[in-house]
Amino acid sequence: MLKATKLPPELISLVHHIELNKAGWWDKSIQRLILSVLWNSNNCLTTNKIIEELNSQFFINISLNQLESQISELEETNSILRHNGYIKIAEECLSKLENERNEIHNIEEATIRRFKEIILQHCPTIDIDELWSNFNNYLLMPLIREMGARTYEIISGNSPDIANITSFREFLNIYPKEHHKALRASVINFLDPKNNIVRKYILSHLNAYFLLEASNLSEETLKKLLSNSSSNPRFYVFADTNFLFSVLGLHENPFNEAANFLMSLTKSLTNKVNVNFFSLPTTIEETKKAISFNCDNLSKIIMAENLVAATIDTEAQLSYFARRYAEELKINANIRAYDFFYPYINNLTDLLKKNNIRLWNYDKNYFNNISTNQEIVDDILAQQEFEKKYFPDKAKSYENIQHDVILWHFVYGKREKIINSPLEAKFWVVTLDNRLLGFDRYKNKNQNQTLPLCVHPITLIQILQFWVTKTPEFEETVLNSFRWLFMSQEFDAEAEKITIRILEVLSRFENCNDLSVDVVKKILVDDALRGKIKCEKNLEKDVEFVKEALIEENKKIENKLNEVLTVIEEKDNLIEQIKEDKNDIETRLKEEQQMREHLENRLKNLEKTINHNNTIQNQKSARFRFVLNDIILSAIFMFLLSIIISFSSSKLTSFSFWDIQKMLSCIILALVIYRANSQGLNNDDINNWAIFLYISKFRTFIYTVLVGVIALFLKEEIATFIKHIYTKQ
Repeated sequence: MLKATKLPPELISLVHHIELNKAGWWDKSIQRLILSVLWNSNNCLTTNKIIEELNSQFFINISLNQLESQISELEETNSILRHNGYIKIAEECLSKLENERNEIHNIEEATIRRFKEIILQHCPTIDIDELWSNFNNYLLMPLIREMGARTYEIISGNSPDIANITSFREFLNIYPKEHHKALRASVINFLDPKNNIVRKYILSHLNAYFLLEASNLSEETLKKLLSNSSSNPRFYVFADTNFLFSVLGLHENPFNEAANFLMSLTKSLTNKVNVNFFSLPTTIEETKKAISFNCDNLSKIIMAENLVAATIDTEAQLSYFARRYAEELKINANIRAYDFFYPYINNLTDLLKKNNIRLWNYDKNYFNNISTNQEIVDDILAQQEFEKKYFPDKAKSYENIQHDVILWHFVYGKREKIINSPLEAKFWVVTLDNRLLGFDRYKNKNQNQTLPLCVHPITLIQILQFWVTKTPEFEETVLNSFRWLFMSQEFDAEAEKITIRILEVLSRFENCNDLSVDVVKKILVDDALRGKIKCEKNLEKDVEFVKEALIEENKKIENKLNEVLTVIEEKDNLIEQIKEDKNDIETRLKEEQQMREHLENRLKNLEKTINHNNTIQNQKSARFRFVLNDIILSAIFMFLLSIIISFSSSKLTSFSFWDIQKMLSCIILALVIYRANSQGLNNDDINNWAIFLYISKFRTFIYTVLVGVIALFLKEEIATFIKHIYTKQ
């Protein structure tokens, strides 16, 4: 057997495309394993060395003749080259293998990324890299090997045990209990059959493990298997009660999907394999009894709207019958339990026939006699003791055990005594009941039988893959079988009875409608109440217990309400305090705002005053400079110049020094006024000065006066000049 370790990507890439429904799958598997040995060696190998490596690496025993036959086929396809007794992979084939390995590597990388994304959602505190390593080593790879080996065990005649999956417990035990729920959710989420990458990753490993296991099939088994797979074998499958419930949609079980897929799968294989489903009359009767029992229990309950809602959504143990009935009541509030279950009780055979499950033609005397058969009675009693020992609180009734034992013996009696292949068995029992599967293993062990009689739907699906073309739907179902193993929970009938009794008592209360859905849901899962009712069989006591539970729940609600009111009051007080603080702060802010505005106004006024003073000061400075530079200094300069001119002119003319000086003073005064006016008009600090404006206003008059004064001084010279002109004429 191959160990449950991770397979090398080279091997995965070589064998994961092989399809069991195609002819020559076994030969192709061996050829791919030979290529894997040559690839891993990186050298040329002899045939003896290849045989040795096949055994060393994959625990496969193959004869020299078988090896030579497969090598010849590889040579014909130009996959290998042989020279001087040594064999190696052809370059073209090697290049193709490298590409396939890279594809597998990319799928693995994408799968790891998907795993890490899920872990970050559910278990962010756990080391992701270490978790991936543990997940592969302690759960995924062991589980894949178990599932791959299970198909091998079926076709080789060994009895697989679908219920004995220990790898999940081993994986969970690595981590503290508080992480177990999140880890379970992570694993179920990761094993999503709709995710193409994860599906490819797991199914490629699953296929590889199976083909490795199948490589060791005996020559006799292999011949029969290949012979039967090319013909149209027959399967006569007898359905157990729980399988019928799954098909009818009356069973809440994670494996419902497997049961329904098995039914649809067999329809698509009618041209390749004949699978016929039957039910025994005893199974029909047991199914009717179970439905009638639930109908009677539910008919005692007047399901108000709140009870309906709680029944649909409760976490309490409750059969799917009750949930289905509650869902129907949600649509049609007037329907009675009897009306709802009538078709299943009175027309069960017809309903099953529509689902391709027929009633087996039987002899009534046979079933009357078989029930008193000593071997059957002994098996019933032995199984009854087993149930009491290992399931004291959940032991099956005598009638249930009797049904299982009769079903087993009836189908066992239909089989040939010597069977070498599952395809020769023909007669099977399909069941979702782990205890019936366990009884089958017990009987097989005592009778030295290796092939199981009772099988799980998944097992039949695995057998039928020899005739199935791989479709996404088929691959999704195979991958879903991994998830179902983690989701499967055994139904507790006793726990359901307690739930029904609580619902019955609640429905009797006058004001039942006033109870909220949440209160009803809490009452249904109240452990203390359920413990009391479990130990009591009196209805009046049940009513008393439920009343106590309601009172207790009411107290809890009141306490919670008081706590909430206290919290609300504290929050109201806090809000009031915050409001007061807010008002104080707003008042202070308003005062500060007013003070700020006042200071800002004062600051503005001060700035205006300063600016005004600066303006005045600048004006004074400008006017001072104007008077000094443009008037006084200009006048002084011109006056001094006039003295020089007057002195010089007095020597040359008849005018006296003072006369000339007087005239020049008038001219200087006019020039000073003109210059001051020109400069002042271009200066904003001067042109609005009152003195400047006054002088500017009378400057024309001043000019006139000055001209008159000068003319007065020159009157004699002017008169002489005029006289002289007239004399010449």
